[in-house]
Amino acid sequence: MAPVDRSSRRRAGSPGACLCRRVWAGSFGGPRTWLYGIARNVIAAEFRRSARQRRAESLVAGRRLLDADDVDRLAEKIDALRQVRELHEELQALPEGERAVLELVSVDGLSVAEAAAALNIRQVAARVRLHRARRALLSASVQSVVEEEVLS
Repeated sequence: MAPVDRSSRRRAGSPGACLCRRVWAGSFGGPRTWLYGIARNVIAAEFRRSARQRRAESLVAGRRLLDADDVDRLAEKIDALRQVRELHEELQALPEGERAVLELVSVDGLSVAEAAAALNIRQVAARVRLHRARRALLSASVQSVVEEEVLS
């Protein structure tokens, strides 16, 4: 209060006590207004804090922290997906006849005779195509394993 009193005296050039009381009363409006102002500031601070907390919670909502096992499982899934993409590319590189026999036997579970009948080819031709397709995929997978070993 003394700094306000000194400032009032210096500027007004008159006894500052009365002026100081008017400044105090005018700026705060009395103790009730002063308490309402404090309450308002406290409530506003609480709203800001709760908004920050809600924002932080929304960023991590639906997510959980990963432990070492989860990270290992994710790495395995990523590796498996990479292998599936590579296998798909290798399958697409096969000639149509070889790929058709391989898909019927390996994916659909047909026998070689049933695959031959479905493709309207002889059983011997189906066995040859299946052998060629498997050999091509095996050499491609061995090649990729060798490349991985050389690069690492």
